[in-house]
Amino acid sequence: VNLALAMYRDVASGKFDNLVLCSNDTDARLVLEAIRSDFSAIKLGLVATVFWSGRVVNKGLSGLCHWTRNHISDAELESSQFPNVVPTGKKAIRKPLHW
Repeated sequence: VNLALAMYRDVASGKFDNLVLCSNDTDARLVLEAIRSDFSAIKLGLVATVFWSGRVVNKGLSGLCHWTRNHISDAELESSQFPNVVPTGKKAIRKPLHW
Protein backbone atom coordinates (compact mmCIF):
# COMPACT_ATOMS: atom_id res chain seq x y z
CA VAL A 1 0.00 0.00 0.00
CA ASN A 2 2.80 2.42 0.85
CA LEU A 3 4.54 1.89 -2.49
CA ALA A 4 1.28 2.27 -4.43
CA LEU A 5 0.38 5.47 -2.62
CA ALA A 6 3.87 6.90 -3.13
CA MET A 7 3.75 6.05 -6.85
CA TYR A 8 0.36 7.67 -7.31
CA ARG A 9 1.32 10.80 -5.35
CA ASP A 10 4.58 11.12 -7.30
CA VAL A 11 2.69 10.99 -10.59
CA ALA A 12 0.05 13.42 -9.31
CA SER A 13 2.79 15.92 -8.41
CA GLY A 14 3.30 16.53 -12.14
CA LYS A 15 7.08 16.75 -11.70
CA PHE A 16 7.96 14.02 -14.21
CA ASP A 17 6.61 12.19 -17.22
CA ASN A 18 7.95 8.63 -16.70
CA LEU A 19 7.58 6.13 -13.89
CA VAL A 20 9.49 2.85 -13.67
CA LEU A 21 8.37 0.06 -11.35
CA CYS A 22 11.04 -2.48 -10.40
CA SER A 23 8.89 -5.40 -9.32
CA ASN A 24 6.94 -8.39 -10.57
CA ASP A 25 4.45 -8.22 -7.69
CA THR A 26 0.84 -8.29 -8.83
CA ASP A 27 -0.14 -6.06 -5.89
CA ALA A 28 1.05 -3.13 -8.04
CA ARG A 29 -1.51 -3.85 -10.76
CA LEU A 30 -4.23 -1.64 -9.29
CA VAL A 31 -2.02 1.43 -8.94
CA LEU A 32 -0.70 0.97 -12.49
CA GLU A 33 -4.30 0.79 -13.72
CA ALA A 34 -5.17 3.96 -11.79
CA ILE A 35 -2.16 5.84 -13.13
CA ARG A 36 -2.92 4.77 -16.72
CA SER A 37 -6.53 5.89 -16.28
CA ASP A 38 -5.95 9.16 -14.42
CA PHE A 39 -2.63 10.29 -15.97
CA SER A 40 -2.58 9.01 -19.54
CA ALA A 41 0.44 11.15 -20.49
CA ILE A 42 2.71 9.31 -18.02
CA LYS A 43 4.90 6.65 -19.62
CA LEU A 44 5.13 3.53 -17.46
CA GLY A 45 8.06 1.13 -17.47
CA LEU A 46 8.44 -2.22 -15.76
CA VAL A 47 11.69 -3.88 -14.71
CA ALA A 48 10.74 -7.34 -13.48
CA THR A 49 14.06 -8.96 -12.68
CA VAL A 50 13.09 -12.54 -13.44
CA PHE A 51 15.67 -13.40 -16.13
CA TRP A 52 17.91 -15.56 -13.95
CA SER A 53 15.14 -17.06 -11.81
CA GLY A 54 13.34 -18.85 -14.63
CA ARG A 55 10.12 -17.04 -13.76
CA VAL A 56 8.17 -15.02 -16.29
CA VAL A 57 7.18 -11.37 -16.27
CA ASN A 58 3.64 -10.93 -14.99
CA LYS A 59 1.46 -10.15 -18.01
CA GLY A 60 -1.02 -8.20 -15.88
CA LEU A 61 1.74 -5.73 -15.03
CA SER A 62 3.55 -5.67 -18.36
CA GLY A 63 0.26 -5.16 -20.20
CA LEU A 64 -0.22 -1.87 -18.36
CA CYS A 65 3.27 -0.56 -19.12
CA HIS A 66 4.73 1.07 -22.22
CA TRP A 67 7.87 -1.03 -21.97
CA THR A 68 9.14 -4.00 -19.96
CA ARG A 69 12.54 -5.49 -19.17
CA ASN A 70 13.21 -8.81 -17.47
CA HIS A 71 16.71 -8.07 -16.19
CA ILE A 72 19.28 -5.46 -15.23
CA SER A 73 22.78 -6.19 -16.50
CA ASP A 74 25.83 -6.31 -14.25
CA ALA A 75 27.26 -3.33 -16.14
CA GLU A 76 24.09 -1.30 -15.51
CA LEU A 77 24.19 -2.12 -11.81
CA GLU A 78 27.88 -1.26 -11.62
CA SER A 79 27.40 2.09 -13.36
CA SER A 80 24.56 3.05 -11.00
CA GLN A 81 26.59 2.60 -7.80
CA PHE A 82 27.60 5.51 -5.64
CA PRO A 83 31.36 6.20 -5.62
CA ASN A 84 33.48 4.47 -2.97
CA VAL A 85 33.53 7.67 -0.90
CA VAL A 86 30.53 10.01 -0.72
CA PRO A 87 31.36 13.43 0.73
CA THR A 88 28.88 14.92 3.17
CA GLY A 89 28.74 18.08 5.24
CA LYS A 90 30.23 16.09 8.09
CA LYS A 91 32.12 12.80 7.90
CA ALA A 92 32.46 11.18 4.46
CA ILE A 93 30.54 7.96 3.93
CA ARG A 94 32.62 5.02 2.71
CA LYS A 95 31.10 2.18 0.72
CA PRO A 96 31.78 -1.20 2.40
CA LEU A 97 34.34 -3.31 0.56
CA HIS A 98 31.90 -6.24 0.24
CA TRP A 99 29.56 -4.17 -1.94
